[in-house]
Amino acid sequence: MECPRCGSAIERPSLGAGASSTSCNHCGWGKNRTAPVKPGPTFGDVPPVRGLKLSMLILVSAALLVGPYWALERYLGATLPPDWRLYYLGIVPVYLFLSWAITPNPDMDDLGWFGGLMDNPFSFSDGYNRFLLFLGLLLLPGKLILYTAFSFIMLWRS
Repeated sequence: MECPRCGSAIERPSLGAGASSTSCNHCGWGKNRTAPVKPGPTFGDVPPVRGLKLSMLILVSAALLVGPYWALERYLGATLPPDWRLYYLGIVPVYLFLSWAITPNPDMDDLGWFGGLMDNPFSFSDGYNRFLLFLGLLLLPGKLILYTAFSFIMLWRS
């Protein structure tokens, strides 16, 4: 048998149990057919989204960014210092960086009694795990905003 690329002779080594693989030792034809596909860019372990999902994520992310600003302006506008908007614009990037940098992993089997509703007096670590769970929920909107920005940038680049 000849190689379709270079025309040299091809050996068929036996892989056992009747299976065989065909490859050329001269040019390498057939050796990388089963190589794993290199994955595209991901945000953590999650690939970017497109289409309607991305549109909904953009709307939710915009609401998460503008909602607190609107609520502060509407309900506390008269009692806030004059330059509170600058504080808000400074806090948002710090929050987004912290939500990107910190990924808490609580032990979900050790949250306390009744799924974390009641403290386990015989375990010290259940309070720590409940804190990690709360921290993860606190940072979740920032991760959603960053995931939306990542997906939008990947869509823009393609």
